Amino acid sequence: MEKILRDSEYLKHQKKKYSFYTLLVLGSMLTTYGFGIWLTKTPKNIFTIIAIFLILGVAQLGVRLIVYLPYKDPSKKWLSQFEKTPLPYVLWNSALLTNGKNNIFFDGILIGDSSIHCLSQNKPSNSRKSENAIIYIFERKGLDNKINFVYGDKNIRALISTLQENKTMDLSQQKEYIKIIQFHSL
Repeated sequence: MEKILRDSEYLKHQKKKYSFYTLLVLGSMLTTYGFGIWLTKTPKNIFTIIAIFLILGVAQLGVRLIVYLPYKDPSKKWLSQFEKTPLPYVLWNSALLTNGKNNIFFDGILIGDSSIHCLSQNKPSNSRKSENAIIYIFERKGLDNKINFVYGDKNIRALISTLQENKTMDLSQQKEYIKIIQFHSL
């Protein structure tokens, strides 16, 4: 495998990062508000206004954290099976995407020059909703017929053995797919 995009523990790191920054800004907001009351003995002061603006930061960081909470990274054992994939293919780990209306999560997206394979260890209960959402993203670019959905380890192993027979040729098309995924990535 030539290229793996994102760390295998991407979501874990994002959750830690947004937890830390949310708590940091929340602490700053409460400290500023408390200092203003302590200093002026009334909540009607400039520090209250500053604390109100810090609420916006807490909300923004908190929402980002809430988006990441329901998802978890695929196991390293599961990811190790992609080491046998031919060189030009690109694996996008922990693919959390949005189409503007819905969030879509796949354990990985395997990107070639002629197709995109959305991979999950297990078939999610709302798989049709996720499939429609990602099809919508690529449909707007005229690429909806290039998407394949692969669920379960047995099907993924079969896909990898099939890919070993095919060679990726047009890397410019692959770069276009990666740009689309980056644009819609969370």
